[in-house]
Amino acid sequence: FPEIKNFINYKINILERKEAKIEIFIGQELSKINTKKIDIVDINNINTIAGVMLDNIIDSIEKSKEKLVSINIYIDKNTVHIILANNFENKLDLSKINKLGYSTKGKERGIGLSLVNDIIKSSKNLELETKIEEKFFIQHLKIRLGVVHLNM
Repeated sequence: FPEIKNFINYKINILERKEAKIEIFIGQELSKINTKKIDIVDINNINTIAGVMLDNIIDSIEKSKEKLVSINIYIDKNTVHIILANNFENKLDLSKINKLGYSTKGKERGIGLSLVNDIIKSSKNLELETKIEEKFFIQHLKIRLGVVHLNM
């Protein structure tokens, strides 16, 4: 996904400037996907979702002591997985994070994950799982490709 790759690289540069410790894994098989077979609406939605998720990580990292970030992108059968994780120090109510206006960052916030939730609900190809494990906030975006078209 060259369109998404460039966008993620831009956000990674911001994280690096904020002195985040970033662990990145990108599966080699992703380079073989023929992105011409992916709907442009899905590409735009994936960029929006990744943008919100990465912006939230950037905001969280600014307030964090450890500044740990993990980015894991790979394909399994006909699904692309984008897993973003970061340590966090706020109290978080997972049952409310997708609701418009809910934020751990103060008033006039809480729009991004509500937008992501609306996109996920309207797409048959996208799924998002959110969880907390130990001190990490983890979001796992799954992008179903249907028939995988490989560039060979």
